[in-house]
Amino acid sequence: MLEVYDRGIPSRSLPTLVFAVLDIIRSRVMSRIAVDLGVMLSNWYAGSNTIESFQTNNGDTFTIT
Repeated sequence: MLEVYDRGIPSRSLPTLVFAVLDIIRSRVMSRIAVDLGVMLSNWYAGSNTIESFQTNNGDTFTIT
């Protein structure tokens, strides 16, 4: 990929420059998605380790671990 940039940027080829811009945008979008997914999964995992107690309408209680 770097070779494409090394050859395309000095030649001022419009398709190569467009490709480079789109590649930068794709990289940033994927990084943000990865960070958001990591946060979401860590919050989910942290929540799954807690103990929660619930009470039903008839007064019975049960615990989820």
